[in-house]
Parts: sequence; C-alpha cells; structure tokens
Amino acid sequence: MARPPKDGVLYFSLDVDFFSDDKVRLLKAEFGAKGITILIALLCEIYRDHGYYKVWDNDTCLLMADAVGCGVGPENITQVVHGCLRRSLFNKEVFQMFGVLTSAGIQRRFLRGVSTREQIQIFEEYWLLDLDNRKDVPASILNKLVFQSINSEKTPQNLKKTPVSLQNNSQ
Repeated sequence: MARPPKDGVLYFSLDVDFFSDDKVRLLKAEFGAKGITILIALLCEIYRDHGYYKVWDNDTCLLMADAVGCGVGPENITQVVHGCLRRSLFNKEVFQMFGVLTSAGIQRRFLRGVSTREQIQIFEEYWLLDLDNRKDVPASILNKLVFQSINSEKTPQNLKKTPVSLQNNSQ
C-alpha cells in the first residue's frame, strides 16, 4: 500500500551564504552557536511537517527543546524564536495573528521543493508571496496552488477555478 503524500519536504536548501547573512550573524551574536542550532532545528521542523509553516505553542517549544538537547531549555527556544521574529527571519505579523512561524523565504524554497506535485495546498492566511511576481511564484507552479482558509480546511479553492486576489487581503 502506498504511503499518503507528505505535506512537507524531505530536504531543503541551505544557502552557502547562510552564515554570512546579517540577520543570522546578529542572531549568533545575541545567542551564540545555540541560537544557530535552534534556528536550523526550527527550519527542519517547518520544512518537514507542513513544508512552509509551523504552528507554535508551549508544547511545540518543549518538544523542540527536547529535540535540540545540548542543555537547551524551553526558555532558550522562546528567546531565539523572539530573536528570529525581531530580525525578520520569521514573519512577525503572521506569528502574532496565528501563532505560526513562516517567512517569505521559507515559502519560496518550499514552492521550489514541491514544484513537481500536482497540487500544492496553501493556507491563505499564512501566505506572504506575491502571485504576480515570478520570482516568488514561478508560472509553472501558479496553477498548482490550492488556497484554503484555516477556518475551512475542508473547502479548498483551486486557483484555476477560483482566482484569489491576496494583494487586497489586509492581514
């Protein structure tokens, strides 16, 4: 029997200039190597589970601290998450509204990682990319996007059949 399709991805790209990025360097300056370890662990969780977001709550924080180990406690995880939000490594508005960790960069990498899928399920409330910008959403992927609301997971909207304008959506 075939396995059900995954929401997430099996791997993600880590740019060779990751450690040279000012946001990452500032995070390291503030939290040390543990901050970078936590950030990479967070990215792995995001890409593995849903591919482009992670619902963040106290239990998730505890599980992350357990997974990271190395003397990292939940308070360290929380501090680094807030540092990532301050440095725009994660989108602050989406986090404040929905308790979700994501970013435009994460979403771009996710789309490229799942470009061969027939459909790509997206929660419109978490969406940060510009559908009209081909650097954000390549034309080959555009018709594969299926937007749905977090309030109505059972009623997805296929972009081919129901165009959704997210530019006018004030979130």
